[in-house]
Amino acid sequence: MENKYYGNYRAVVENNVDELEAGRVQVRIIGLHTDNLELLPVENLPWAEPAAPIYGGISGIGIFGLPCQGSHVFVFFEAGNIMQPRYFASAPLKRTSKPNTDPKVGFKDPDGEYPVPGRELCSDWNMGTGSDDIDTGNFIIETTHGHIIEMNSDGIRIQHGPVTNNEGEEEEGPSIELNSDGTIDLNGDFSQSMDNSSRNITGKDSKIVKLDSKTTVGGNYGLRVVDGIAQSCKKYTQYCTESYTLTSKSAIISATGGDIMLDSTADNSIVASNTINVVSKLLGVNIKAEKGMLKVDTLDTYMDSMGPTSIKSDTSIMAESMLTQVKGSSILQLTGSMIIIG
Repeated sequence: MENKYYGNYRAVVENNVDELEAGRVQVRIIGLHTDNLELLPVENLPWAEPAAPIYGGISGIGIFGLPCQGSHVFVFFEAGNIMQPRYFASAPLKRTSKPNTDPKVGFKDPDGEYPVPGRELCSDWNMGTGSDDIDTGNFIIETTHGHIIEMNSDGIRIQHGPVTNNEGEEEEGPSIELNSDGTIDLNGDFSQSMDNSSRNITGKDSKIVKLDSKTTVGGNYGLRVVDGIAQSCKKYTQYCTESYTLTSKSAIISATGGDIMLDSTADNSIVASNTINVVSKLLGVNIKAEKGMLKVDTLDTYMDSMGPTSIKSDTSIMAESMLTQVKGSSILQLTGSMIIIG
């Protein structure tokens, strides 16, 4: 009568590369197999099929992952048949000594990759990166590529494995952290690609960019602010290939220590229902149209400068105004025609 092997056995995975791509691994079973690789080489070890969690289990649906070579697993023999091993659970270790490096001895990773150097005497259990010393509520998924999903008392962390930068150096991959205080941290380089996007923020929104920031809009761009807009920068440049219009009840363009420049290859309009003030507290005010017409059309135009004021056009200047005031010294330079209506 054929011997039957019932119960669970501990085994060591010595090969996890299954040419059938069926999730099988070759195992050396403690208590049944010798550790002598000359008597029982890895290629002669039995193939153990996976007994996966009850989810899907067909057509690629379910939860799949292979145990690393050198890891301990529990196996049983289906119907007690020693030729039908099934592995169903891992058995993380806390080693008290480093694995045997003798190439003739089994019960270890034959490639020597695992355990990872520096963790030979560490627990195989992953305690995560939470701030608590021992967080029994941790849940962690980590792959051999270094990708991590971690849930602990601090929040939820999704971490990409190490990446290679433009200099060919390996560095920490990007991550997303959903913190317990309600904030979300994005670390690394991110790219978004989507058909449509909508954001609805009921509270405050703050964005800090330490280096460069660029926004490209293929169509129209609309910005509506109920209250005020405050911008603070060293340099501010806007480029328009067609027209640029600024419409406001009142507008103040002020430079306390630098230049103000409105540069356009086509029309450039500043429209106000009341007064337009162009103020230079240190030097002059220069308004120049190199190609087209320079037109000032307002009920009240006022320029105040501590230095010379220059209005220049290579073609024509048209001013339609009830009152035009220039305070300080002024220079009017014209190489084309000038029309003043008032």
